[in-house]
Amino acid sequence: MLVKLKSAYESTVLERPRTILLLLTLLAIAAGWYSRDFELDASADSLTLEQDQDVEYFREVNRRYTTQEFLFVAVRPHGDLFSPESLQHIADLRDALVSLEGVSKVTSLPDVPLLNNQQVPLTELADNIRTLESADVDLDAAKEEIRNSPIYRNLLVNPDLTTTALQVSLVIDQRYAELLAMRNQLRETRNQQGLTPKQENALKKASAAFRTYSSDASGRRHQLIGQIREVMDEHRGPADLYLGGVPMIADDMITYVGNDIITFGTGVILFLIVSLAVMFARLRFVLLPLMTCSYTVLVMTGLLGFLHWPVTVISSNFVSLLLILTMSMTMHLIVRYRQLLARHADLGQKALVREAVYPLVRPCLFATLTTAVAFISLLVSGIRPVIDFGLMMTIGLVVAYCSTFLVFPAILMLLPINLADRDNISRASFSSAMGEFTVKHGRSIIVATVLLTIFTITGLNRLVVENSFINYFSDTTEIHQGMLLIDQKLGGTTPLDVVFTLQDPMADDESDLSDDEDLWGDEEEELWNDDAETAANTDYDDRHWFTRDRMRQIREVHDYLDGLPETGKVLSMRTMMELAEQFNDGEPLGDLELALLYTRIPKDYRQLVIDPYISVADNEARVTVRIIDSDPNLKRDELLTRIRTDLVEKVGLEPDQFRLTSMMVLYNNML
Repeated sequence: MLVKLKSAYESTVLERPRTILLLLTLLAIAAGWYSRDFELDASADSLTLEQDQDVEYFREVNRRYTTQEFLFVAVRPHGDLFSPESLQHIADLRDALVSLEGVSKVTSLPDVPLLNNQQVPLTELADNIRTLESADVDLDAAKEEIRNSPIYRNLLVNPDLTTTALQVSLVIDQRYAELLAMRNQLRETRNQQGLTPKQENALKKASAAFRTYSSDASGRRHQLIGQIREVMDEHRGPADLYLGGVPMIADDMITYVGNDIITFGTGVILFLIVSLAVMFARLRFVLLPLMTCSYTVLVMTGLLGFLHWPVTVISSNFVSLLLILTMSMTMHLIVRYRQLLARHADLGQKALVREAVYPLVRPCLFATLTTAVAFISLLVSGIRPVIDFGLMMTIGLVVAYCSTFLVFPAILMLLPINLADRDNISRASFSSAMGEFTVKHGRSIIVATVLLTIFTITGLNRLVVENSFINYFSDTTEIHQGMLLIDQKLGGTTPLDVVFTLQDPMADDESDLSDDEDLWGDEEEELWNDDAETAANTDYDDRHWFTRDRMRQIREVHDYLDGLPETGKVLSMRTMMELAEQFNDGEPLGDLELALLYTRIPKDYRQLVIDPYISVADNEARVTVRIIDSDPNLKRDELLTRIRTDLVEKVGLEPDQFRLTSMMVLYNNML
């Protein structure tokens, strides 16, 4: 068998090198064509396993609470934040942002509702909402309300009222959601009961349609973020502006990773050029390895594009690794060829190449297989980007091995023997000098190796797997500075949701209901009657769901999370309750007052402070937290474990009563 392989190799690569190079060139052209589809991806699909339950639950929660993705634009005016000039500047920025296609709304300081600016009962509040843009607004009262508001502080403004944030809500992509749901439904059917041939074909089409649309959507998102930055550049005069938010982080990570691939790839190539020039001092032995390495990377990039296999943050360094691994095998061939050239002056080029290649086929194959086994072991990690990285490098090693024993020998066969090379080899070379140094100082090298091993083991025991979004970017960059400002001054960066079902207690006795006339006036019965028709048209009267006991459970979870040093802004129904209690002289609301609050609060305000945190149909509450990503003491996995434990032991929830979700959980899973 080996004899036949040798004969086939010699009759093709060594005897017909031009034919082989022509075929390899055609393959390179095809790879170059498909490399146009090579892409980077930082979406949940590329970072998680197909059946990742945390991802599915995250998407389910987003659907249930109609969660929109949003960006923050932090504004730090050079003057007073509440001066007419600053407010007008913020309003102009808001209007420019909301006009962009892809932006659904922008919430900013000038237009947020002020509930305490006019002293009116809560039942009359809907007709008496003021904003900072209202002509009759009390500016001093507005400042105090915004400074002390449980909703606005550390979210809309920082405590010292020098910085504000515009929340730029992005349009929900319904087509994306439909394609994702269609694909996931077919996947679920396949996993549970299998698919018919027709359904298998439908799954392939759905996956292809989602992949194409997702790529286009990422392009549109990148374009939108670029447009937002252009708008910010046009409004930087009176204030410092910074952009933040998870969509921006994901988009910028892709951009930075793409730049890193080019930067590190170029750096590795330059390093290899210098190394080859120093070791071999011959142009052909610099260019030949570089051509072989470049061919390996081109074929692998084209293959990834052909398979629509995106590269993630984890696998983005595959280019540098392939360059180094291909170079290592090519250098073995060069050294072997040069040794033969120096020892056998009578051999022709074909014999030299043959004798250089054949003895190294097995050793290089063994090295390739053992390295591939190391990368294959990553497949059991259970982490999508790590699994992809292992598969990519395994395939890349095969490509590198084939390129080394096809490209390098075929090109070398077309080159004449250079007698100057033979003379150069006879003189001392870098590799010879290193060999002599090793022989003379073997004992010292062994001692140094043992010490280095001890040092390495000590360092490994202190290694901690931890990272933050902010640390992805240099602290001198604008993106780092903006993220740091939002993280420390405006409530944190990484979102975490605690979703929990509420116990269904017995209805409170009517004697416990409050009848605070200052809050509700003398028209409680009329208010109930006004809403009777609305209640009759629903399957369940949502008003009666809001009870003191349910609010108590929400308050306990909220207060626990708010007390953690790693958390920034915490929002929930508790936030609205704290605001409503300001209308009740700081006293807790009774069941009747809670029900009336739900029905009488303005619809726009309800969508802001109630709907994102309550699902009456599911008897469920949601507390959203933003984690301070720049906290040097933050240990994500430890924090999540502590929260899960404390919600049971300190707050009193049952283990199956709650679940943590959002980007904090998904990112920690990847780490």
